[in-house]
Amino acid sequence: MKKALMLVDSHLDLAFDAIQLKRDLTSSVANVRAHDPEPLARSFGTCTVTFPELRKGGVGIVFGTVMTRTDPNDVWTATGMYVQSQCYGIGVGHLAYYQALERAGVLRFLRNPEEIDRHVAEWEQASDTTPIGLVLAMESADSILGPEHVPEWYEAGLRMVSISHYGVSSYAHGTSTEGGLLPRAKALLAALQARGIILDLTHFADQAFWEALEVFEGVVGASHHNLIRDVALSVISC
Repeated sequence: MKKALMLVDSHLDLAFDAIQLKRDLTSSVANVRAHDPEPLARSFGTCTVTFPELRKGGVGIVFGTVMTRTDPNDVWTATGMYVQSQCYGIGVGHLAYYQALERAGVLRFLRNPEEIDRHVAEWEQASDTTPIGLVLAMESADSILGPEHVPEWYEAGLRMVSISHYGVSSYAHGTSTEGGLLPRAKALLAALQARGIILDLTHFADQAFWEALEVFEGVVGASHHNLIRDVALSVISC
């Protein structure tokens, strides 16, 4: 019988789910749902995932996010902050969660092609103790205090970044807004490009999307949205 292909999930807000929503992702989904308080289930729903369920589904690599943004009006997700220093604190907390799971053997950070190749080879002979591979991603770059801060995050394992999220971030206009890159964005994009970090185009406002493509010459991706314009699709494939 032909072995099933290993699946890759390009975007999961796992640390947010664990820390902000207080869900134990090392247990079953049924257990998580049983422990979710009613207001949380009403607000976020019961659609979630845990590491045992990922394994059952054959998902061997996930892009797990650090997710926070400057948004003092956010009372829903508890990830919106007043200033970037607070976002950095949230981001480091999310990173620490993944690091704790790596120490426990649940996850394995994947930082380069060689590590990915070894992980895929091991996953093909996976046992119940084989870690799930984690590529560290970031949704909204507000946890990056400036371009000089990119090397620190890179050394921590960061390999993909969307610089905006909902609203207006420190660097660009995002979902539900109209506008382009902010003055600090170009230096950040140059720093990401220099480190070979993938630019995730998700959550850009239209103008910011095109402005980013004009200045960023590194690898781009779109982790969790559909591009309906043929011209946009052709740009992404270049």
